[in-house]
Amino acid sequence: MNHVLENFIIKNLVRMGFLAVSKSNNRASNERCAKRSGQVGAAMVDGAITLLAFLTLLGVGIELSRLMKHKVSLEYVLSRGIRWAVLGQTLPGYISREASIKQYIRQLGLTSGLNIPINSISICPAVIPPDPSCNGNNAGTPKSMIQITASETVSLAYPLGSKTITSSVIGTNEP
Repeated sequence: MNHVLENFIIKNLVRMGFLAVSKSNNRASNERCAKRSGQVGAAMVDGAITLLAFLTLLGVGIELSRLMKHKVSLEYVLSRGIRWAVLGQTLPGYISREASIKQYIRQLGLTSGLNIPINSISICPAVIPPDPSCNGNNAGTPKSMIQITASETVSLAYPLGSKTITSSVIGTNEP
């Protein structure tokens, strides 16, 4: 039984290239070795192609994960921002409620790893159909519904460029 196991191990070590065997003058043996070396080259090419495909899929998966992280973070920041806004809160030192809401959302974004530009945050009354005359600075009146929309541009891996992520939330102002 041990002899069979030893032969099996030796054959596999030779087949994988970890163990060299002396060349034989036998023509049939030389032909087998030539076929085996061709198979090893083909296996290396197959492995390289598979590795390239795997690494490409891994890179795409990482980029999609980053995009989803930014999307979820943006939605979280806006949901906290709308809750703060509908309660009528303002930051000290800001003249308007709208500017205070935008700055609060920007600060929340920075703590979540987002870089939300102030000019990408829009506060408008939530009406159907959307009011085209809204300039993005209307937090509404008590008991009215408001919609906050924000965008962030996420840079992707070099050849992919960048992607703009947008999210919106709606809330009702407290009396």
